[in-house]
Formats: sequence, structure tokens, C-alpha cells
Amino acid sequence: MKHSGSGVRGLRPTACALLVAVGSAMAGGRLGNAVGEFLPGSPGVGARAFMGRGMVVSSSPEDFTMRRASVVTFAARAHGAIIGQPTQYVGYGAGTSEVLATPDTGYRFDHWDRDGAAFSTDNPLAPFRVLQDSALVAEFAVRSYTVTFAAGANGYLSGSTTQTVEHGGDALPVTAHGTYGCVFDRWNDGSTENPRRVTNVTADMALTAAFRAAQPVLPDGSFQAMADAAAVANGRGWWDLSGTYTATVKGYPLTLDLVHDTKGRLTGNATIAVAKATVVPMPVKGSAKGTRGNTVVRISLKGATADKAGAVSLVLNLTVDAANRLLTGLVTGSVKSSDVTTAVNHDLALAMPGDMDGTWTLAMDVDQAGTAVTGTALLTLSNGVACPLTVKGKTGAGNTAALTLAGDKANPTAKAIKIKTTITPMEGGWAALDAFSGKGYGQTLAW
Repeated sequence: MKHSGSGVRGLRPTACALLVAVGSAMAGGRLGNAVGEFLPGSPGVGARAFMGRGMVVSSSPEDFTMRRASVVTFAARAHGAIIGQPTQYVGYGAGTSEVLATPDTGYRFDHWDRDGAAFSTDNPLAPFRVLQDSALVAEFAVRSYTVTFAAGANGYLSGSTTQTVEHGGDALPVTAHGTYGCVFDRWNDGSTENPRRVTNVTADMALTAAFRAAQPVLPDGSFQAMADAAAVANGRGWWDLSGTYTATVKGYPLTLDLVHDTKGRLTGNATIAVAKATVVPMPVKGSAKGTRGNTVVRISLKGATADKAGAVSLVLNLTVDAANRLLTGLVTGSVKSSDVTTAVNHDLALAMPGDMDGTWTLAMDVDQAGTAVTGTALLTLSNGVACPLTVKGKTGAGNTAALTLAGDKANPTAKAIKIKTTITPMEGGWAALDAFSGKGYGQTLAW
């Protein structure tokens, strides 16, 4: 290569470009961070060079181009740093060297920005081809962790059981509750805190609550006994049949609005449509009687329209199907529409109101003075009907108490309820009904 005139002259290459790094003064000026490039087959292109950060152009029409190196910088935002060369001079079309982003404790690498726009999530950032100056910045995000809570056998949880918590943050409290007759024991990490509060979270956590059988305590305080679904299946359900029922009797739509009082009487109103514009209203007269889970229902319906064009006389003999929450049995009688009377004698099934499943609770608030036990109680059925009761009794062997519960005679809802029971109060506010005899809603429960 030789210098001729005011330009740089070189031989024309035939197959490839030759990149030449130039780091010396040339033609009276300094050529810094520059790259010379022979471009084959480009007549009329003069020799060009960047002088430091500027350009010197030769007038010689040869195939030699001088391009300066690109400047690529690497930096880190807050909560992290980089490992590698932070400023790199890269020839046109060449690649960078590898750079690693390292987050501070509690943070994670998120992505690289290049000139203000998201560029890559690779870390370390692999070499990439450079065509111009670039500024790359590593972005970081706070780490987050998953804290999960679970309940073992005989218990359940209240609160958020799956939580996402940032590094160093606190999880929301979760409370463990024992099912009937059981109490919380401990978490799988040994903690007995309840509600459980997890603070300063720095890793994923999975916590499981364990439960144990409740132990007897003195009959002094608040306790709750219950008949759950298993008890109902064993004939210990208590049924309030109040509510709306619908059925079809010989093709005629029947609607029953029942009221079931604590003595077992069934009253209310019913209608049956015997024609498009003919609806027969009827009063409900009936009763519910049951012993040890076998409840029989008898309902009489009788009525007619004012013009006697429609008349109905029906008797429903039904039983409580606890497993399927139905009243099932036979309907008999007759339905008259205009001058046609239709005999009725067929099976009938009435779906119980959605909130009645036979379960119930007995909450007691009692005080012990010597051997005497007194207080109040509340019998609550599954449909939410509550009957207030008074409690009198005495302590028995161990921590048991023999109690008599009676409804307030001035309260029409509760006055027919009578209960005698022997209970064992237990920790956790539970009470076991060791022996029980109860009357109400026309039903007698005993075990």
C-alpha cells in the first residue's frame, strides 16, 4: 500500500473484505479507533476514514473505505452490577465480548435495555454483531416468592392460602381451625402460632397445619356441639320443612308454600293451575312426625274456584329422604277442571329448599358454680332458624355435665323445643353430645 496524492491507494482485493485497524496519525491528522475496509468491486468510491470521532475523505477513486469502531457501553440500574468490560470498541459488523449482570440480594436480573428499548433476557449477554454505537443497561426486579398454606386431616384454613410475597415482605395471616372435635396442633415447621404470620420472606415456603383430637375441659365457658352430615346419615338430622315446593300432579302445576312450626304442624298456602286461566287456591293442613331419623309428612289440600269450575282435593303422604334431600311418597285425590274430574294416584317427589339438609348446631354459654351448671343455648338449624334455650344442670363424672335445655315459653319459635343431654366440654370450644334426647318440629331424636 502506498500514499499517493491526497488519498490512500490500495490494490483491489478479489474475494473478501480486509478490515485494518488504524491507530496512528495519518496525513497530518490522528486516526483513532478506526477500521479500514477494502470493498471489492466498488469503482468510484473514495478512501474514507474517521479521524478520531470525525471523518477524512480522500479524493482518490479507489475501493478503500475507512470506518471507525463502534462504542458499546454496558451499565446496571439500581440493585445490581455488571461483570465484564463496561466500554467496548467494536469493529463494524464484529461482536461484543460477554457481559454478566449480577443482581443484589433480593433482586433478580430482568432484561437488557438497548438504547432505551428492551433488547434481550439472556444473562450473560452473548456476543452480538455491532453496526453502530449502543448503550446497554441491565434492568433488575425485586424477587418474589410463593407462600402456600394447607390444612391436614380434620381441619381447614381461613385466609389467603396461596400468596405471592416480595423479598423481605410479610405474608397475610392465615388461621387454622379444627373440624368438630378437633383442634389445631402445630405447623409442619414446628411453629404453634395461630393465626400464622410469616414475616421477612426470603424463599418459597409451604406450610401445613396439623390437628389433633380436642381434650376434655371443665363445663365453664362457651361450647358448641353439632350434628354434621355424618350424623344426619345416622338418623340425627333435624328438619324444618318450611319453604316453597313445586311439582306436577297429573300434568297440573302445583306450588306449595309450607310453614313448619316447632310442634310439627304444617300450614301455609298452595295453588294448582287446572286450566290456563284457572288457578285453585288451597290452604295447607298437615303435620311432620319423626323418630330417630324417620320423618313422615302428611299434607291435605282442598279448595275450589269461586265459580266451582276448578276444584282440588289431594292428600300427600311423604317421607324425608335425607340422602337426596327430597320428600318422596304418594299423592292421591282428584282434580276437577270444568266438567272433567281426574283421579290422582301416583308417586311424588318434592325437592327440599336448598338450605335445608338436616344438620344443626347447639351453641352453649354456661357457668359452673360448684356442681351446678347454668346458662343459655341456641339451637340453629341449617336454614338459619335459631331457637333460644335456657340451660340448667349439674356436673357429672370427669368433666361431663348433665343438662336440661328448654325453649322460652314466650317465644313462639322455641317454646316447643325440649332437650336433655349429657355433654363433654372440650378445648377449642367444642362439646361432645354423649347422650341426647330432643323434641321439636314434631321429631324426636335420641341416642
